[in-house]
Amino acid sequence: MKPRETAHDICQGYLYQQSADGGTIFSVFISILLILAAGYLIIYNIFRISVMKDIRLYGQLKTIGASPKQIKYMVRRQGMKLLILGLPAGLILGWLVGNLLLVFAMKSSNFSEPDFVIPSLLVWAAAAVFTFVTVWISCSQPGKLAGSVSPVEALHYQEKETYKKNRQKGRTSSHRIASMALANLNRNKGKTALVVLSVSIAIILLNSVMNISQCFDEETYVRRDAIADFNVSSSAWSKSAANSEKVVPAKFVADIKEKEGVKDLGFVYYHPVDYDKETAEKKEMIRITAVNGIAASENLEEFDARRQLFGFDERALRRLKTIEGKVDYEKMNKGNYVLMAGFLSDKGEYDQEAQEFHAGDQVSLDIGGTVREYTVMAVVGAPTQLLTDYSSGGYESVILPAEQFLKIYPQTREYPIHCIFDAEEDYFASLMKYVDSYSRNNGISVMTKQKAQQDFNDITATYDASGMILALIFGIIGLLNLLNVIMTGAIARQNEFAVMRSIGMTRKQLRKLFIFEGVSYMVLVMICGTLVSGLLSVTAIKSIAASFWFSQYHFTILPALAVSILFVLFAAIMAYVVDRIYNKGNIIDNLRKVE
Repeated sequence: MKPRETAHDICQGYLYQQSADGGTIFSVFISILLILAAGYLIIYNIFRISVMKDIRLYGQLKTIGASPKQIKYMVRRQGMKLLILGLPAGLILGWLVGNLLLVFAMKSSNFSEPDFVIPSLLVWAAAAVFTFVTVWISCSQPGKLAGSVSPVEALHYQEKETYKKNRQKGRTSSHRIASMALANLNRNKGKTALVVLSVSIAIILLNSVMNISQCFDEETYVRRDAIADFNVSSSAWSKSAANSEKVVPAKFVADIKEKEGVKDLGFVYYHPVDYDKETAEKKEMIRITAVNGIAASENLEEFDARRQLFGFDERALRRLKTIEGKVDYEKMNKGNYVLMAGFLSDKGEYDQEAQEFHAGDQVSLDIGGTVREYTVMAVVGAPTQLLTDYSSGGYESVILPAEQFLKIYPQTREYPIHCIFDAEEDYFASLMKYVDSYSRNNGISVMTKQKAQQDFNDITATYDASGMILALIFGIIGLLNLLNVIMTGAIARQNEFAVMRSIGMTRKQLRKLFIFEGVSYMVLVMICGTLVSGLLSVTAIKSIAASFWFSQYHFTILPALAVSILFVLFAAIMAYVVDRIYNKGNIIDNLRKVE
């Protein structure tokens, strides 16, 4: 619409929460890439370990005439069978988990209760195609490995070494075992990199989510939403409804004045004009006709003469922030004075660049067809919770003392748009009970400090729960990748372990070697995950935190360190268990197995 045709616009104060910046979009994009990468890694490693376990079988098949192409087809066919079984279960489980996360997300929003989302066939089709392609690609390399191995190699298969051997002398047994463990990680640098990457993803994601939630500042959030112990408005105040309905019921106004324990009771008045009436009868809108004796411009691009007019009583005025000048309610009520009020941002900041008036300015206001002369006593900043849920006209609204406002619009005396008050000590609970009971059947909405704190907790809980679920998924995938690698190594190196034991290496030393290898993976993960988490914190996380009005950036890598230590313990346990499974029996039996 053109500016002249627009009577009501969304209040600019709410735009701070609605815009998505590049940091948020970038974080979503990176998260999707991480999910895709993690899915590929887990599928690839599962098929790799399957091939390693059956490598002797594939060698025997080649001895009876099976071609590499046929063996590759067998591996891929096995993957397709698993896909047929797993795809429906994955789609249904993903759909259910998505609805669960939706419940958490909706709790922190202003929308209604979430409905159970019916899955889109297009989305399911896209997910199915992606899963099929991922499984197909993931089967290719293990299938190629199974098809390329010769019958003789299959009987004595062990992983290809890609490092240079260095002879080290003069070391103790423990040092030699540690050196061997590090050297084994260097056997296949690509495999090691995949394991470190897959586990690091979980650490990086968890640290990033926890870092963002720790940046959320409760005091800033509560200060914006809870300008008093109680802020009562119409339940239709922030909804799409006729403006004449956005008032506090007269009965509540009368009752609250008599309630015991109420202090600093203040009212905000507004002359509600519905959209059709406002556009049809311009005299219903107040307009600035002149500023300091100079006629106001009719060009909307230069100056918007239309203004909202509010009436604030003395106690309500105390909730405003003085930007320029000094507010004297008695003087204001006796003379022709007004306040010019611009909204405060979510962070409580006033937009100095948008300021149009200054204390001492002389303004002529056309109110209901009558032009009145006023002096601007002060410029104030008003929280959006004390104004309307939309803006009409120029940036700064006009505030009259309640007595003067009610002389012009006496019909609004019993119908304020906001009723603000605090509770005396020991009276909050009883007042909360009364207001809550009244709100259920009488169309009022209540914002309290406790509710603001609860809303804040819901928001942080949403981010924490969603992030932890994703981090848990990535963590499980990463640990499964580590388990696959450890098991693959145990299977592929049976001959090596048997020879080691035959030349004097004890089972205890071999177990220590295995555990050192698993722990070494996690030490690399700790270093990688912590460094990347710190780098992301000072770049992407800092940018994302800046997009939330109630956040204050704090650097942290403590979650990454804590989870890394936990993963080190998991790695040691997994290595110990795998060693107990695959390195049992006497030396002769183990040597016979690999012959």
